[in-house]
Amino acid sequence: MAGDPCVAGTAISYNGHKGAAPVTYMQLVFEQGSSAEPRGHALLYFRDSSTRQLLASYVVVLPIEMDITKYIPPMLASQMEQVNLGEFSAFAVPPVPEVIPGHDHLLHLAAMRSDDVVQGGDVSSQDVMRTMQQVNEVVQEYARLYADYLAQTPATTTPEEGHGTASVEEVMYSLMSERDRLGELSRLAGTLRFAAERGDRELMSETETTVRALARYLPEGYKVGRIVETVKDTSERGARLARLYMDRCYKLCEGQYDSLEEVERAIRGLESEGSR
Repeated sequence: MAGDPCVAGTAISYNGHKGAAPVTYMQLVFEQGSSAEPRGHALLYFRDSSTRQLLASYVVVLPIEMDITKYIPPMLASQMEQVNLGEFSAFAVPPVPEVIPGHDHLLHLAAMRSDDVVQGGDVSSQDVMRTMQQVNEVVQEYARLYADYLAQTPATTTPEEGHGTASVEEVMYSLMSERDRLGELSRLAGTLRFAAERGDRELMSETETTVRALARYLPEGYKVGRIVETVKDTSERGARLARLYMDRCYKLCEGQYDSLEEVERAIRGLESEGSR
């Protein structure tokens, strides 16, 4: 294991006004991912101070703002007035972290799902209320970092340029399961090959842009860029390589490592033929 988790510290900043009180933030420890560019979904883990087991929860910042009062019966609406609606846009499931098999298992999940990994420090499984409070503090800080990242990141397209298509697609991709994303990648690969075979440059360009948006929600190990290259190769060798690369993605997704090596050998064999 890569060492014990670091306890989240604090960072102090000032709002720029003379005499203003400092604002104190937690300082999250990212083991995978970056506090400057959080993905909006993270595996948060702690170490139980008594048993030394690892406990984890899943943090999500919703990509779409939700007014929870729309879904509350009128007779309960008055009771919701004092509730912080921001709590419904970012949350951890489960609210009290559960025991996980181990650190390697956590990193494997994160790699497959393209999640951030955040260390939460030590907690006591005997003190449930305090543990829930620690989880909530991390969730709120993670949501703040994500909001800051969105505010500082320019949109890839303007409504006039892309009619909001890219943002809609990315929201859809963020909500998909890993297997559904691979299904979408397979469909787009078919469209891209169709466009390449017919020399339709406009369709090729549009499809590649969509694939790049989807690739942001897939692990780098899936080699989406290489899939695009092989799909655009209209030879029989290119078609076979594209099928093998997609097969490789599905085996990685499903953890079929025993048969993965066979697929990778076939890929290496075909690619070596092209380099002769």
